Amino acid sequence: MPKTLSPQKIWQDWDFVEKKIEKEAQWLHQNISTFLKEETSAPRGCNDCFIRKIAILIVSGGIIAKNISKSPTLKDFWINEESSKMENKIKIFHGMDWHQEKMKTIENHFLMLGFEVVREPAM
Repeated sequence: MPKTLSPQKIWQDWDFVEKKIEKEAQWLHQNISTFLKEETSAPRGCNDCFIRKIAILIVSGGIIAKNISKSPTLKDFWINEESSKMENKIKIFHGMDWHQEKMKTIENHFLMLGFEVVREPAM
């Protein structure tokens, strides 16, 4: 016969998990940009809802998040494409112009560091 948990144990577990979710949500709010209120092309939903869903994925182990910091001596985190003389050979078709430029900057940064970059397939 399966062991049933007491209401007190369930509450303690729920409270523990909820505090972990809130901690991740606070970290996400401090470290990532979200949609602006005036953006009309943003998916339906609210910023807090998106952040909470991401936080739940982190706490549940569905995704892993890592804080990457730039060296204090660097002006910018991303390696500048123009200064590296490296061009992205494949055009990125990945949403709005802003998002395409961000994806290009991030991809070139990690290519310059010697990483392999695998793009998600274009839909």
